[in-house]
Amino acid sequence: MRILPARSVNSIEPPGVKARSHGRPIPEVTVVTVSDAGSVRHEVRPRVATRPTAMIANPRPICCLCMGPSLLVMGASASVVVHETLCPGSHFSMPSSSAPPSLGSIAECWRYPVKSFQGLAVGHLEIDPKGIDLDRAFGIIDVATGRLLTAKRTAALLQAKADDVSLTLPDGSTIAFADAGIHAALSAWLGREVRLVASADAGAVAYEMTFDPPNDHAEAFEIPVPIGTLLDITPVHLLTTATLLACADARPELDWDVRRFRPNLLADMAIEPWEEQSWIGRDLAIGSAVLRVTSPMVRCAMPLRAQPGGLGASPGIFRALSELNPEFPNHLGVCLDVVEPGRVEAGDVVALLD
Repeated sequence: MRILPARSVNSIEPPGVKARSHGRPIPEVTVVTVSDAGSVRHEVRPRVATRPTAMIANPRPICCLCMGPSLLVMGASASVVVHETLCPGSHFSMPSSSAPPSLGSIAECWRYPVKSFQGLAVGHLEIDPKGIDLDRAFGIIDVATGRLLTAKRTAALLQAKADDVSLTLPDGSTIAFADAGIHAALSAWLGREVRLVASADAGAVAYEMTFDPPNDHAEAFEIPVPIGTLLDITPVHLLTTATLLACADARPELDWDVRRFRPNLLADMAIEPWEEQSWIGRDLAIGSAVLRVTSPMVRCAMPLRAQPGGLGASPGIFRALSELNPEFPNHLGVCLDVVEPGRVEAGDVVALLD
């Protein structure tokens, strides 16, 4: 698919109609001309406005596609200027008033190229049926036990970082994934024989975790990962700013930095704290993907651990999450399954489908 240059149109409030903003900025709309397999169509893609909606008295709108006389049509969350008849040769679909309301937009996108290493902030995510491309693309296997190592049990892993071509150890040494010496370097760092494996080559592996996160000596349980991946329990993990800020307000003595919780998507939403837990079983439209909310996200020991970048150990988070979220103690954020693969970008609108 090839996306041609887009034109942006500010929302316009028609005479005598009160904009339905509910106290939030009315999204602007981007009209994108898409060329796909020889056909051309126009898509309206809402995005959150960064400035107040233009207020024009008695406007005489023009079509954003062909610049001819047009009709003003109100969508569910934005005003869209379109031609009162279809533009010649176009396949433009006028927005329906039943379009799902916007809950907010994506503030941050994250991937984790090596499991349990530091995350990589990126501008977009490519989501396929199994999950996010290049997320947990590699993992470290303990040769003696055959288990997948994670920072749930091996806290040192959080001190390293990676991008899509190499990893960097805490001493600053950088090693390309294609370097044959990478296994020896990782083994020397961790003090045991390990191997770096790609998710597609890992086979049937399991990791260990406890269900008493503050206690590293609690009984550990083996949990298998889905074949062909190195994921824990979900292909996509979403956090909301509303709930994260509510936690910080309720327990200001604790460190609620988003990096502790390792989401793939941080959504900036004006919703009630913990409201996302009520969406279980419902679908979210984000970018060109549709993702289903399957469950709240249980928290392991990793958010409690010290990390680079000034994040000290914060064991009190476990108790706080149990007290602040009595419906689902020690859960924060939600797990998402892939209904329709697609691309999600920072700034994309998040809509809750019926």
